[in-house]
Amino acid sequence: MTELLWPAFKDGDLMLNPQTMVHNGADPNGLRGRQYPHAAWNLGEIAGLHGLWSLVPLALVWLAAALALL
Repeated sequence: MTELLWPAFKDGDLMLNPQTMVHNGADPNGLRGRQYPHAAWNLGEIAGLHGLWSLVPLALVWLAAALALL
């Protein structure tokens, strides 16, 4: 976690997994730096946001859910 996930999060490299559900192996050397096209995506990236900004739609959904619970 401290060697891969936290540095990737700080750098805004959120999509680490380049493999799809049908692949059976991963190349650990290709996880950082977008050496391969990544199969993972989120709504922020579809909207054209990159890095930590791509988490804004998720934060908005969480905020709306929290407000709905109140």
